[in-house]
Amino acid sequence: MDFSSLRTLQSEGEYQAALLAVRPFFEKEPLEGSLDAARFDALVLLIEEYEKRVYPVPRAEPVEVIKAVMETNNYSRADLVAILGSRRVRRIF
Repeated sequence: MDFSSLRTLQSEGEYQAALLAVRPFFEKEPLEGSLDAARFDALVLLIEEYEKRVYPVPRAEPVEVIKAVMETNNYSRADLVAILGSRRVRRIF
C-alpha cells in the first residue's frame, strides 16, 4: 500500500466530491472485506474529520436544547408537564 498520496480533505470542493463518492455505497452496501468496503470506510473517516474541523457542533446545555425544541414546535410548559409531570418540569426550569 502506497501511503505517500494520502491526505485529509482540504476544501469544500473536495468535501462535496467525497460526499458524492460515498453516496452509492449507502444505496448498495459493499461486501465486507472488499476493496469497495475499504474505500467506503476511508471516505467516511475523511468526511467525518472534515466536518469536525470545518463545521463544529457547539456544546449545548440540556435545558437550552429543551427550550429550543419547545420554541421550534410551539410547545408550552403545560405541554411538557403533560409528558413529564409538574415536579420534573419545575426541576428542569
